[in-house]
Amino acid sequence: QEVDRWSTQDLVRSAPELLAALSEFATLKAGDIILLGTPHQRVTLQPADKIIVKAEGFPSLENTVALAGGLV
Repeated sequence: QEVDRWSTQDLVRSAPELLAALSEFATLKAGDIILLGTPHQRVTLQPADKIIVKAEGFPSLENTVALAGGLV
């Protein structure tokens, strides 16, 4: 069951604007990851839930939610 779907176009500030602001006080290096958050309300996750992140031009990223220590 899909519970949330959004685009970076839904953000208050665009990804380039956020990157520019972050670059003013942090040095970014190759491989760094910037988490943009979500423009919607938080979704409660449960163990065994599957998360799929899709971004144009990149392969899909799929993860299954697990309890700390790797237990499902």
